[in-house]
Amino acid sequence: MATIKITTNIKQIQQAFAKAPGLTERRIQGAINLSGIEVRRLMKSEVPKKSGKLMRSIQAIPGKFKVRIGPNLTDAPHAIFVALGTKAHIIKPRNKKALWWTGAQHPVKLVHHPGTQPNPYVDRTAIKAQPVVSKIFRLSLQQLMKDISVRWLLA
Repeated sequence: MATIKITTNIKQIQQAFAKAPGLTERRIQGAINLSGIEVRRLMKSEVPKKSGKLMRSIQAIPGKFKVRIGPNLTDAPHAIFVALGTKAHIIKPRNKKALWWTGAQHPVKLVHHPGTQPNPYVDRTAIKAQPVVSKIFRLSLQQLMKDISVRWLLA
């Protein structure tokens, strides 16, 4: 998660921000929403694309001063197993007497699955997103400062 902190000793700027809460809120929310879109795009490029289901499930859900980015677990419940991997396990049939899949030579009663390695696509996304999100916020805050200076500091 990216956090931006602005520290200033200039009382005049602080007073101008206080006069412009709506403008400040709109600029910051806009930066959050744009960041969400960009992080979603980056995450889609990082997920494995075996079937495409996980990639298609990646969403950005905006809220007030936040955005949640990640897979829709209803559409891609396997996302957690992709990200964290799985231990070796046995797979047994649930509704039939045997398992069969395309490429199998014959039906089998169980499969000894070796497990899967973790694919930390969320971590890779966060690393790649940091400079992108920082730039979005820097530009948005620069524009906010220009807007405030034009409306309240120079008025």
